[in-house]
Amino acid sequence: VADLYERLAADGLGYGPVFRGVRAAWRNGGDVFTEVELPADAESSFGLHPALLDAALHGIDFSGLMAQSGGGTLLPFAWQGVSLHAAGATRLRVQLSEGIGGSVVVRVADDTGAPVASVDGLTLRAVSADQLARASDPHRDALFRLDWVTLPTPSVLSEGSSAVLGAQAPELDGAERYADLAAFIAALDEGHPVPDAVLTVLPLAAAETPSVDAVREVTYRTLGLLQGWLADERVEGTRLVLVSEGAVAAAADEDVVDMAGAAAWGLVRSAQSENPGRFVLVDLDVDEQDAADRLGLALASGEPQVAVRGGELRVPRLARHGAGGALVPPAGTQGWILDVTGTRSLEGLALVEHGPAVAPLKGD
Repeated sequence: VADLYERLAADGLGYGPVFRGVRAAWRNGGDVFTEVELPADAESSFGLHPALLDAALHGIDFSGLMAQSGGGTLLPFAWQGVSLHAAGATRLRVQLSEGIGGSVVVRVADDTGAPVASVDGLTLRAVSADQLARASDPHRDALFRLDWVTLPTPSVLSEGSSAVLGAQAPELDGAERYADLAAFIAALDEGHPVPDAVLTVLPLAAAETPSVDAVREVTYRTLGLLQGWLADERVEGTRLVLVSEGAVAAAADEDVVDMAGAAAWGLVRSAQSENPGRFVLVDLDVDEQDAADRLGLALASGEPQVAVRGGELRVPRLARHGAGGALVPPAGTQGWILDVTGTRSLEGLALVEHGPAVAPLKGD
């Protein structure tokens, strides 16, 4: 194992001293056995030290799986049946065996032979040297922004039954209208069929409510609506569509005009992450004339968040900041800082040259 970590470094995997734990290795048929050890000065309060667990897998470099990787470097991808049997070990004996479908079975014991950990199946994926080089670029995933991109308009409107809640909700062809969620639930209790989608407008604050209080009121009422919806198992397969106007800025020249709606959007986004497929957010142009058709197209898109602008459907996507998709330090500079330029907003983020010394802040 003398040149193990030099070989791994040549393949694009550079390990620091704490991770260079392999002390010896043997092969017996298709199995690989290794002894790994944690440096004496490493923190050892873990159940199983991450660096020690990582080193336990380095014996894969000696296995026949490497010859099957097509020249790529094998890295852990998916784990199954992971168990920790004992905590605090700093020296391990490891057995790596080929499992089902090319996976690896891992058995880990301490230096007395007592079980420490086991993995029933570790799936590996081959990564090329080019992929490793891109992944190690410190600026590749430095900072992202939210872009609203135009979505191809669906060729047909959304099919399926629907209902609407509240007097403010737009008209939908063939949709039964209910005063509120309580009236809708009462109709289900009477045997009315469960629709495929239920549409409602985000709760509105009273016109005279100050803006800060309006945000609190709308967010609180939206929370109640979401909780009431999730409490009824009969609508688990039904999408609740919440409609707003001007609650998101879907273009660089747009402003958010409904601050309370924007807060409610943030709340619903959290609910979407916890309950995939249950909620849909649609933000319409202010005074949208063809709301019913646009809503049908938004539902047909299958997207969880849609902004309708000028008859187009726009959806949020992550994009990297800066030219070429990344923030890159100015060439030939000794120092740089992240600053806002131009509009002095997050849209103007850039890396700009800065001297090596930073003057201390002065003032009270």
